Amino acid sequence: MENTVIGDTVNSASRIEGLTKVYYTRFLVSRDTLSAMQDHTGIRSRLVDITLVKGKRKPLYVHEVICGEEESIMAARYSGGALLEKGVHAVRSGDYISGKNIFEEYLSQYPFDRTAKVHLQRCARVFNQFKGKSIFDKYGDISTVGSLVELFYSKILEDDLLSDFFTNTNMVRLKGHQTRFIAMLMGAPIRFDTCALEYAHAHLPITRAHFQRVGLLLENALSEGGMERADIDTIMSRIASFEKVIVSKAES
Repeated sequence: MENTVIGDTVNSASRIEGLTKVYYTRFLVSRDTLSAMQDHTGIRSRLVDITLVKGKRKPLYVHEVICGEEESIMAARYSGGALLEKGVHAVRSGDYISGKNIFEEYLSQYPFDRTAKVHLQRCARVFNQFKGKSIFDKYGDISTVGSLVELFYSKILEDDLLSDFFTNTNMVRLKGHQTRFIAMLMGAPIRFDTCALEYAHAHLPITRAHFQRVGLLLENALSEGGMERADIDTIMSRIASFEKVIVSKAES
């Protein structure tokens, strides 16, 4: 017999425990746990992040239970909770511009909050990634990207390895999401829900071979669409950073 605790709840709890180090917090709980605690008066909390636990399809809302510090510090954390939550939702919807502005506003009021600084640094990394590389501006507008996506999906639907994935799929909706995703990779200042990308692929048996094949077809579509080699290489390198999100967790 193994005298350890296993299961889905323990997996989530372990993930949440690890986030305490990321966000410099003492006590984090899931939204479900927090809801179960609401009958206990005096509990103060705030949303810290929306994340995805490995093997899960639905996002996990992580809240900080504010306790164990000086009253003035705890009061400040609680008072700024609504603004912090607004910033978290902005970033998780892909709107890093609004997120950056919100976290800067928050830190102007609460300059010693390390949790908000982590979020702001995350926004800064995204801005630095695309700084001075507006491929989107170079090639036109969203309709141009849409045309590239049409060419891209025509290649996918003709491919023996990939076509089966799109049986009974709403192609109009899928192409719309893909257009926004590629536009975002090209540096377009648009909202894109990167978490939704992770949720959508969490249950699909996509192998590394599938991922590489899709990349090759997209590369061919961009080339046929008249994009310069250097710009194609930039886009493909950015797509490579999503491999862990898209490829089946069993293969990662």
